Amino acid sequence: MRSQVVETVNLVGVDRVFVCVAAADKVLLRHCGIRLMKSGSKVPAIELVEVGPSLDLTIRRNRLPSGDLKKEPMKTPSKTTKKKVKNVSGDSFAGKVGRIYVPRQEVEGMALTKMKGLKRERRVKLPFCVLVMAMDEITT
Repeated sequence: MRSQVVETVNLVGVDRVFVCVAAADKVLLRHCGIRLMKSGSKVPAIELVEVGPSLDLTIRRNRLPSGDLKKEPMKTPSKTTKKKVKNVSGDSFAGKVGRIYVPRQEVEGMALTKMKGLKRERRVKLPFCVLVMAMDEITT
């Protein structure tokens, strides 16, 4: 069996049913809604009401195709192997967790830019009296 065997069904959660019947040369498809009716027991009685499209299919072709024609639609793609994803794993919430490699930085050898506010002033400060004499010469 391909599917899971179900022992019990919660009837409140089921509201639609597809009914398929194969009889003689016909296949009958019906789309039904479920109506729950009161019954004498704990389990409600079920009534099917047709709500959607209904199909009556007739099998008309019973010839088998030639070997070439039958072989073509049955081709399956070749199995491709998945590429190994490195440094990626899953966590408990079904998410991806990746790990990256970052080499250690060599801070001693790095050329860092120096801030202007921290630089020493290169100009030599002149005494106040020399500045006053220089101003007098300019004004005269």
